[in-house]
Amino acid sequence: MHLRPRTKILNVGVANNYLIPRFGDYRISAITTADIREMMAEEMAATEGRLSNSAIRRHVLVMRVILE
Repeated sequence: MHLRPRTKILNVGVANNYLIPRFGDYRISAITTADIREMMAEEMAATEGRLSNSAIRRHVLVMRVILE
């Protein structure tokens, strides 16, 4: 997959700051759709202005790229 340099930097930041802390102990093959939905629900419930919907959507998209 070809990504622009800025997009790559953003995606690496998402992975390092949000995805690895949450899923770092998982084997990639063990991550389920339910795990992703749970992550989204927790991020939406806990945001209190911290994360926008587009940021949460980016987390899911980066996770999708990782899982593919």
